[in-house]
Amino acid sequence: MVEYFPQGVPHMPAELLSWEMHCRHESTLHRVMLCVEIVDGELECPDTGRKFPIKDGIPNLLVNENEV
Repeated sequence: MVEYFPQGVPHMPAELLSWEMHCRHESTLHRVMLCVEIVDGELECPDTGRKFPIKDGIPNLLVNENEV
């Protein structure tokens, strides 16, 4: 996603606080959620900071034994 949006998603607030705001940003949300395919990269958990690798479009969400 970084190659498409290196500075973050354009014109999107960090949080959608109202239905009106959601409607205003609907097409951008749709594009990011359904049209952007991440081939290689990582997902980061906002709570723990744990990073999960994405390889060939498949995220590996398994945790190691010592992390359980």
